Amino acid sequence: MHGRLKVKTSEEQLRSKLIEKEAKVRLFGEIRNKIIDARKNNESSIEILNLMTECLLKAPEWNLFWNYRREILINLNFDNDLMNKDLSLTERCLRENPKAYAVWHHRSWILLNIDNPNWNNELELCNKALKLDERNFHCWDHRRFVVENGKIPHEKEFEYTEKQILDNISNYSSWHYRSSFLLNKSTTLNLENELDLINNAVFTDPLDQSPWFYLRWLMVYNRKKAFIRELYVNKLLREIVLIVSETVSSKFMDGVNIIIKTIDSISGEEFVYSNGGEGGIREGDKCNMIWKPVLSSDTSSVWLFSLEDIDLEKKLSITVTCESDPDFKWQCELDSKNQESLIRVDTDINRILCESVSEEMPLEVLNDELKIVKDLYEMEPNNKWVILTIISILRIIKPLESCDEISEKFEILKKIDPMRQQFYSEAWSRFRIECELISLYKNHKRAVVLADKNLTAISHLDWMTLMTDINFSRNQLNSIPEQFKYLVCVSKLDLSCNEIKSLKNLKPMKSLQHLNVQNNCIVNYEDLEPVFHCVNLISLNIKGNLVSQLPNLTELIAEHPSSKLHLKSISIIYDKNV
Repeated sequence: MHGRLKVKTSEEQLRSKLIEKEAKVRLFGEIRNKIIDARKNNESSIEILNLMTECLLKAPEWNLFWNYRREILINLNFDNDLMNKDLSLTERCLRENPKAYAVWHHRSWILLNIDNPNWNNELELCNKALKLDERNFHCWDHRRFVVENGKIPHEKEFEYTEKQILDNISNYSSWHYRSSFLLNKSTTLNLENELDLINNAVFTDPLDQSPWFYLRWLMVYNRKKAFIRELYVNKLLREIVLIVSETVSSKFMDGVNIIIKTIDSISGEEFVYSNGGEGGIREGDKCNMIWKPVLSSDTSSVWLFSLEDIDLEKKLSITVTCESDPDFKWQCELDSKNQESLIRVDTDINRILCESVSEEMPLEVLNDELKIVKDLYEMEPNNKWVILTIISILRIIKPLESCDEISEKFEILKKIDPMRQQFYSEAWSRFRIECELISLYKNHKRAVVLADKNLTAISHLDWMTLMTDINFSRNQLNSIPEQFKYLVCVSKLDLSCNEIKSLKNLKPMKSLQHLNVQNNCIVNYEDLEPVFHCVNLISLNIKGNLVSQLPNLTELIAEHPSSKLHLKSISIIYDKNV
């Protein structure tokens, strides 16, 4: 190899090396046993430290010995000379194995307990280690520890990351480390400088994924945290529906306070219900005053507040505040004649819908970046990172006008990156749904028509919570996700001509009246049964599903417990007369 002839080793030489190796193993075992016995006897001496030094230089990852060393050093009152010797020992061990967890941990412990640690020297050690291996995440973690405890200026470290990136644009660890200073706001973002750094990198090596990942992160940087997006009150549903911009837990909702005031139009008598909060009156024995998630887990984007125990014949005044946003306060009023009320955040829906770009990213910056990336596309027409970036920016600046161009780009991605065809199909589905929602919200419509769009997955169902008529027919859907439970207002749902196998997640949809699942792949009654828990269901089309050919289907439906609860009979269409 490398122009050198391999010298054959004689049997005698092999035997000699084997004997030498066995002798070393025996000696190591004897020393190890002495150390273990000493620990059992609670010995704390320099002699034991020296024995461990001999072992650790040969096997630096032995965590047991490092633990014992710390015990001895504590018993010897953190002797400064011994602590300094351990610093030297860890440095020697790191030369042997620069990725040994136990060594880095012991070194950190020494630095926290030694007198006057030299943090600048420690930073220089990190520099040397990262020159040998720039992706040594043990060293990067240690560097963070040094910067935090040594009070190293973050601006200095930010400059260090740029130097590392300019030396090697593939240094993903430096890009990631750089983002941490922007994320914790310890360094002020200069967007122009960051984009210049990225653009220089991607034009240097367009195939290197490190700067592209950093660009994707930068585009979502400063994206708003969870906020209340819509508040809907419906007397017929007897519920208040609250929609949050992202999935949140009950901990977030515990900070969403609601005060409901009922006012008698004749006597003027008022009664106040509250789930807590300043000035609230608890009426827990009269009203179930908690927010409940629509999904079965403790997290959801859509939450319901029951009005079952409140007199809805009276005038309602509802106030909602949020502890995570002191400035947030929504109020709505419904008199006895009004059945519903809606409050929606006043913002560009597209900036919230598209999760790949922050609402704070200026449009002029996005337009400039699009021009630069398109120039690169002319040189690199089959580069998936370039194409994905073009798609991300177009989805924000002009989604409806760019539909054909984005479709073309997704088709190119499927050809040049066939291993991820499903991912690109679902991303395309997501974009088509976003376009439909943008149009619906602008025109204040409550009917979603996404038929025959080649959709392979359904996303943004929280944006369809208040829709009453939804059509997903003639697509390529093979399942109904749990997020379908977000559709609390839908009365007409068309899922015909797909590949759906189960209706499990349609249970229960209180508002659903008309359901069409014709020409799907429902085979078993158990996969059809959940829909009969929809108490207001009037019509059901299951024609073209194998389940409709079950000989006892009529009896199974008639004997279903929910059938007796329906106030109206259900009209069922399938392949034979009921």
